[in-house]
Amino acid sequence: RKDGSFFWAVVYTAALTGDATGAVCTALGIVIDITQRKWAEEALRQSEERFDLAMRGSNDGLWDWNIETDKMYFSSRWKEMLGYAEHELESQFSEWSHRVSPEDLSRVMTEMAAYLEKQIPVYQPIYRIQHRDGHYLWFLTRGIALWNEQGRPYRMVGTNADLTTQKQIEAELRQAKEAAELANRAKSTFLANMSHELRTPLNGILGFAQILQRDPTLTAKQLEHIKVIHRSGEYLL
Repeated sequence: RKDGSFFWAVVYTAALTGDATGAVCTALGIVIDITQRKWAEEALRQSEERFDLAMRGSNDGLWDWNIETDKMYFSSRWKEMLGYAEHELESQFSEWSHRVSPEDLSRVMTEMAAYLEKQIPVYQPIYRIQHRDGHYLWFLTRGIALWNEQGRPYRMVGTNADLTTQKQIEAELRQAKEAAELANRAKSTFLANMSHELRTPLNGILGFAQILQRDPTLTAKQLEHIKVIHRSGEYLL
């Protein structure tokens, strides 16, 4: 450019005339400025690179559902989380729905329908999904849909995060809390029973010790012994 900057261009040329020997004497060319296209391509490349790095950093699985055709894209990480290789799952919605725990599927589908009908603002259910070896993982799914001009959803994209370890820790903490509460109740019951069992005879001991202290026939030594019994009973009580 005149200002010293550079631009991307594509050049098309064509021979118009030649001499008797066949050598080209005249050519016509067109130069097209494609700088904006190149900038857009570079911005897209950087955006895709950032997205790829973010997905790898989050360790989440990506999915992309074409609602109109029922075709579904699962990222390599999504399949890996369930124990599958890249080529082992078909690009169908059923590959996901058939693996969701039967106890959770109805709730998750109801929540999805409510979101697609714009009855709730976000779609992020937590549910169990079956691993290849048969055990279940806990997934947190976050999804966002696109609607056409008629208001019908035609595409939904989202991620899956594995919450299995977190759920296991929560279960262990819940069990520990329940065990502690049970032990505390058992301790309270034991103390209540012991208190009752001890108070009854102690009240009798203390009562008779008081009566004996008023006996005028006691020697000084006997009276002192009775007082020791009374004080010890009070400490126990």
